[in-house]
Amino acid sequence: MPKADRETIEVVLASSVGAPSLVESKALFHSLGCRGCHRVGGVGGDDGPDLTRIGERDPGRLDFAQVPGAPTLANWLAEHFRNPAALVPGSKMPILPLDEQQIRLLNLYLLSLRRSDVPEAYWPKDRILAERLGEREFAGDGTTLFGSFCAACHGRDGRGMRYPGMPPFPSIANPDFLALASDAFLTETVRHGRPGRRMAAWDRDGGLTPAEIATVVAHLRPLGGGVRQEPDRRDPRWVEGDPGAGKHLFAGSCAGCHGPEGQGGEGPALRNKILLGAATDTYLVETIRRGRRGTDMQGFASPTTIRPALAREEIDSIVAFLRTWEEKKP
Repeated sequence: MPKADRETIEVVLASSVGAPSLVESKALFHSLGCRGCHRVGGVGGDDGPDLTRIGERDPGRLDFAQVPGAPTLANWLAEHFRNPAALVPGSKMPILPLDEQQIRLLNLYLLSLRRSDVPEAYWPKDRILAERLGEREFAGDGTTLFGSFCAACHGRDGRGMRYPGMPPFPSIANPDFLALASDAFLTETVRHGRPGRRMAAWDRDGGLTPAEIATVVAHLRPLGGGVRQEPDRRDPRWVEGDPGAGKHLFAGSCAGCHGPEGQGGEGPALRNKILLGAATDTYLVETIRRGRRGTDMQGFASPTTIRPALAREEIDSIVAFLRTWEEKKP
């Protein structure tokens, strides 16, 4: 048999043997929310490094002081998954709850992200569509899109995530949240993100298309058990509280979780122009009044063992104070 034919057969056999594991590894990557922080092929977030050619990274440029075993890229990546900040001081990447099999699969996928000398005739169909025609490497259904872009922060079930040493990421499948959040509010949040926070704006180059954003928003309702927004016939801005009184009430009742300046902490940041611009007064008032089940945000309409209840006028005043943080329009 001619040498060229043997080499062709070897390429086909190697591709066939490795394909199932590679497909599994790629599926795992697209279910953990990795694109929420990393771009691959120009699509994804900017909070972490671009992974498009990570498989070509030079091990000679890496620090192996904290890496057991041989100084290989595979070993460095595996240890990085186990404890990112130990290898890259100041890393924003959380310690993901991965087992060793998942680490092995993610390593396989990352090492595959490199240029290949294999003829295009042997490329997987999805790679050809992505690199030659600019199509997505992932499906366009809500489960896949949410898994690819949102799951790392909000959890695969949308119930939020908490990582060691990091503020909690909120539940967006919370029924109390979805009962008050309109689809327009959800869409604006996905489109514009939360400036100053880790929630990226996805209406941009390398982000999500308008159709994909609509698909993600539609996916959130089933995650929360099918909760629809409660009817709200009030004007978006109807509160007439006292912002001065609201400032003092915020300091005593809200600042401990949301920060003295609304910058966030255990609770989300409230001094955010995208949030305040999209949220109606009803959304803010009812969130304070009812709270969020399953979280530390207890409703202020009822007293607890450590604080009294707030009257409706007091809640209105807190909302009036929050509105003072909005950018003034000319």
